Amino acid sequence: MSSKSAHRDSFLAESESGTELTYVSCRRKFLGRGLPMPEYRAYMVGTDGHILNVAELVCPNDESAKEYARQLVDGHDVELWQGERLIQTFSTRNDR
Repeated sequence: MSSKSAHRDSFLAESESGTELTYVSCRRKFLGRGLPMPEYRAYMVGTDGHILNVAELVCPNDESAKEYARQLVDGHDVELWQGERLIQTFSTRNDR
């Protein structure tokens, strides 16, 4: 099940398990010469270590993806991944 948001390049979808998936961009973006931009996932992690939500990001590079992921920290930690590569964990606490 999905519902459109105000932004035409973004939408929310609910998975079969009930976890809400947030897509930041659903349109394929390309760098020069037709190369696709890297895709990232930002996982919002609860205090028990379970994934609460996930945001799919399409960004030109790691630094740009980090900027977006950092903004998602709101009472829970956020892990930024590109495929199987953990890029960074953003904590609600400043000591991590």
